[in-house]
Amino acid sequence: MVDRPLNTEAQNRKEQRAVIIMGSKSDSDFSKNITDELERYGIDYDTIAMSAHKQTEALLELLNTYNESGGKIIYVTVAGMTDALSGVVKGNVISPVISCPPPRKDAPGGYYFLSSLESPSKISNMTILNPKNAALAVAEIFALNNPQLASVL
Repeated sequence: MVDRPLNTEAQNRKEQRAVIIMGSKSDSDFSKNITDELERYGIDYDTIAMSAHKQTEALLELLNTYNESGGKIIYVTVAGMTDALSGVVKGNVISPVISCPPPRKDAPGGYYFLSSLESPSKISNMTILNPKNAALAVAEIFALNNPQLASVL
């Protein structure tokens, strides 16, 4: 599921873009907290539901498309439980990856986040539990090279 598909025109302009990849459609409500904040900051984004476990080949093809776009991209991955998504994404891109696992009622402490924290060597995804703070982190990273965005933070 690609809610907001990769925009070829935006790719060609090499714009800053956040890519929100959810492990499943059930993460949509949680991800809306991220996209609402991104909109507030005026940051373009794509939202995609794709399982690293069940759709690995399609995910790798998608990442390759973004890699070839030449755009400045920050990925936010939204996946609970084992969170293979964050590791697979980070292992295949050089762009920043922010893991933002959704809360779960059945998880100890309300989150399954340890798999987001315990990555193999050279897999440097960051973990932020609060979706609004994940969007803020995206904005702050983009603001390093965007004075207009920096002025609104």
